[in-house]
Amino acid sequence: HEEASVAQASNGNEENVPQRHSSNQEATNPNVRGLRPSLSDRAAQSLARIPPSPSPRRRQSGFFPSDSPAIRPTSSLGRNRPATSAGFHPPLPASRQTSPSKTKRPPNPSASVAARKPTNTANRATVFQSSHQKDIAMVPTSADAISKSTLRSSAALRETIANAKAARRAAQKYDGDDIAKPVKVGQSFDFPKIDFEDGIYVKPLHKRIASAKSDGKLDISGMRLKVFPQEVLNMDSMTDGPAWYESVDLIRLNVADNELEDLGWDRSDQSAEDADKSSPTDVFAALQILDLHGNNLRTLPSMLPNLENLTVLNLSRNRLKDLTRDILNNISKIASLRILDLSYNQFSGPFPSLAGCHSLEDLNIHSNAFTSLRDELSSCTKLRTLDASTNKLSRLPHLDLPNLVNLNLSSNQIAFDDLMAPETALPKLTTLDISRSRIDHLPPLSSKFPDLATLIAFDNRIATLEVDHVRGLEILDLKGNDLHSLPAELSLMGLKKLLVSGNPMRAPRREILEGSTERLMEWLKGRLPAGVGADNETF
Repeated sequence: HEEASVAQASNGNEENVPQRHSSNQEATNPNVRGLRPSLSDRAAQSLARIPPSPSPRRRQSGFFPSDSPAIRPTSSLGRNRPATSAGFHPPLPASRQTSPSKTKRPPNPSASVAARKPTNTANRATVFQSSHQKDIAMVPTSADAISKSTLRSSAALRETIANAKAARRAAQKYDGDDIAKPVKVGQSFDFPKIDFEDGIYVKPLHKRIASAKSDGKLDISGMRLKVFPQEVLNMDSMTDGPAWYESVDLIRLNVADNELEDLGWDRSDQSAEDADKSSPTDVFAALQILDLHGNNLRTLPSMLPNLENLTVLNLSRNRLKDLTRDILNNISKIASLRILDLSYNQFSGPFPSLAGCHSLEDLNIHSNAFTSLRDELSSCTKLRTLDASTNKLSRLPHLDLPNLVNLNLSSNQIAFDDLMAPETALPKLTTLDISRSRIDHLPPLSSKFPDLATLIAFDNRIATLEVDHVRGLEILDLKGNDLHSLPAELSLMGLKKLLVSGNPMRAPRREILEGSTERLMEWLKGRLPAGVGADNETF
């Protein structure tokens, strides 16, 4: 009090003298600091006496709960004022001291000072209680609420485990025939039910059958079927799709890329209830295209000859073997068949007669083990394409096929003389493939096959080439043979494509041999004798 009275009574220069004396006194005697609290301490003590009144406009903080023993952050004044070793702060300079008139003003709770937290630990709960009432109300902090929530989650978990155990016990009780039945999981699991019958996903199968009843095209390929679905055989009695008077007959069936070993169309073990249902012959009576490639078929149904409208039959990439009497003889009875694909199977022995296939136009027996073809093949007078490549053929019959256009005999051991026999008549042959057949010379093909335009004879042993033997060709493939030279007269033949790479020739250069046909023809023209080809004469 004496220092305050002296500071008020003194003027200008005399006002700072007691202040410096006070500072020195406080620095020498630490107990003096405790007699006079700082402005921030007095403001905090005043705020602690005010009852809590939260402001609705300010965002409530949820960092410190009401009962948290958090330490109040240091105020800005305290951070800027260095403390002594005794733990008290020296007085502020005169320029930063607050006048007594300002200290007597009542504090405003909404001011920025109100956000400061008191240093007194006993008043922390009071200060932070108002700022966290809303956050604390949203969290169930009572012991009863927490225990009820825990009990509910624990009960649900126990129920889930019990249902799973019950489902596993029920699955173990099934016999061998009932293993495929779906296991019903407890109701607490909201899983969609997947209907499987004999390894078939029923839902998309029914959709495809319903669509086939409208357009007559059924595609069940790539479904990993191990058994042919009975739903297809009973599609007329299905309620899905259009009405019976709006349905159309099935004309196209694609069962490719599955795992079928037997179609099961010949089974006669029908019960009395199934006696009135349609038979495969009735369901497939109008069938025109049947695609069964990419399965594991070892046999075919004997009712195939009853499909009087079947025109395309694809049996490639199966396991059909050594059952020519039962399989191919039945196929030969299909008079309407136009396209037959038996490639990539395990057939062996002589190829059987297809005398009954009068309408056959395309026959593919590629990649089998047939040893010979029969003369009865000439009865297929409409045949246009015959692919017998990659077999074990050692001889050819006397073929008389007036409409044959494409003939592929590559990768066999055929003597070329059989093809050049006088009894062989192929007047319309335009493409001949005799590659990889160990042929050492080319006979005069132009006289035997006047319409021949493409000759493929790569990977053979041909050492010489006569121009007269290949006259009239447009495409000549002689890659990988034993040719040491080319006749220059080839440039006058009008060849559109000439392939001779892979031969032991020293001339022309490699880039010319492997380049374009036009560049090779220019090189051959440069080697013509003088006067030959001056008038662009073509042989």
